[in-house]
Amino acid sequence: MTALVGLLALSPACNSLNAKVYNLGELHHEDAKVSYSAAVMGDSEYMMRRAFSVSAPFGVEFDFAEKDPDLVLDPSGACLQQLIGLERYSPKNVRHLALRTEMYVWLAVGDPYVLSREHCVDSLAVMGRELGIVQPRAFPAEADQPTVEELSGRIADLIETAAPILGTGKRTTDRTLAESCDAISQLQLGLPAGRRVLRTCAVLLDSSQSDRASFEPVRELVRDVARRLTEMALGQARLDPAPVVRAAAVQAWTHATDNRSGELLSETFADRDPQVMRKLFQELAAHGIPRPIAELDDADRVAWEENWIANLVKAAREHPDGTVSVAACKALGALSDAGFESLRFEDWVAWWIERQAARADEEEAQKAGA
Repeated sequence: MTALVGLLALSPACNSLNAKVYNLGELHHEDAKVSYSAAVMGDSEYMMRRAFSVSAPFGVEFDFAEKDPDLVLDPSGACLQQLIGLERYSPKNVRHLALRTEMYVWLAVGDPYVLSREHCVDSLAVMGRELGIVQPRAFPAEADQPTVEELSGRIADLIETAAPILGTGKRTTDRTLAESCDAISQLQLGLPAGRRVLRTCAVLLDSSQSDRASFEPVRELVRDVARRLTEMALGQARLDPAPVVRAAAVQAWTHATDNRSGELLSETFADRDPQVMRKLFQELAAHGIPRPIAELDDADRVAWEENWIANLVKAAREHPDGTVSVAACKALGALSDAGFESLRFEDWVAWWIERQAARADEEEAQKAGA
């Protein structure tokens, strides 16, 4: 087990990422609240201290050569700086995906600093697109989550079955690596448990032997857990107390699902906050009416699009914030078949009334012809 932990110290290319993950942990308490006392390290210092530290027993915490914590006057700003540094690492690298997801979902949900939560949501949108997220997922109830003992046992099985492949131990069980990964994947993982699984997999994936085809179950476990946690965190972001974070969630779901989040985004009309509504209408104008998850036949698709147009006209007419009304009018100009553009809601209300009257006449004529 100590050999697995030591792998982190022997890979200089990974130490920059490891340093940022370590610093984010230092700058926060376990509940994600910021800490004003932290032993923050630069990449080079991290690498040197890590290389000469004594390996600790395997777990989610690492043992370092001693460094006393210093006073951090602006932990929120320091946190945001570390989060921005994580952007350079690609989600296509599964080990990077594991560590970045662990940090982003943790701080998107719990960091008290609004800009950090917003940045995490923006980053999760990029990763969510790569992972193929579909719709929000609620965090499992505490009663449905595995106990610490159950999760520890399954993680121990994972390490035990991975050791022969990595060359860090002999085969001592009949279980396969795929079976160990599947046993973890079946659990209802909440945020703490999911983070622990991702951190464990990141350590395993740091080995030069982890690129073997036989290690694919671990890579797939990372993608599965990262996908679920991302859906949970981005779902929670829709309910964030800060409008800027909720607005970021609107954009995140649009981009991550390739504009197939219609049911989700339609609920945003109930938010009413100007910043969130403007973001919704900007996304509509840029990307079109979002498609629902399920495919629609022609009649249902027409009704679906008509409902979006009707809600836009209503928002343009009724929302008390003038900037929201203007944004709705811009979206109507981009989405409707009106043949004109206008920033005056009165023009769109008149067009909608005429349109509905014309359609009613057409339906009456069809009924009479039948």
